[in-house]
Amino acid sequence: IADAQTVNGNILTVGKGTFPENVTVNKSLTLNGFGNNSAPASNTVLSAPSSCSGTGFAVSAANVTLNNMYVTGYSQAVQLLSVSSPTLSNLNLVDYCLYGVNLSGSNSTVNITNTSMQRTTPLAGTVGLRTGTADATTGLTIDGCTITGNTQGIYTAQATTPAAFTNIMIKNSTISNN
Repeated sequence: IADAQTVNGNILTVGKGTFPENVTVNKSLTLNGFGNNSAPASNTVLSAPSSCSGTGFAVSAANVTLNNMYVTGYSQAVQLLSVSSPTLSNLNLVDYCLYGVNLSGSNSTVNITNTSMQRTTPLAGTVGLRTGTADATTGLTIDGCTITGNTQGIYTAQATTPAAFTNIMIKNSTISNN
């Protein structure tokens, strides 16, 4: 992503294997993995360099698509940082220590499809999808997703400004055992 030849609009394929790193996506890109299961021989597995630390994907550019990967062991699996039109598709976000998806700042037209946000063992304080008091989200679609095993499935808090958690659609999804 940091390579000068990687520019907005590029489609990058992330290979099979385990990648112990924190990824910052600051360009409008599509990142396609090989699969969202935990076996690195045939899937793309992004794992925290040290347990319960960092952010798997920190997205700070508009029009980013993350597709078909297994993300595990981070403090936050995915953080969206004031972006428009991000797409999270076919991801398996597993055993994060705080948030599966953290909507930070002011985000809009967020699409999360066929994605699992799950804790396989209980851990206090975990949230599948979070937006905090000072954050705003205008337009969020959650479709075909599963949010399980967290302390809270979805958490949103709103102050008087920015008071924007609007145009939210949840369909064909299971939110249980949180």
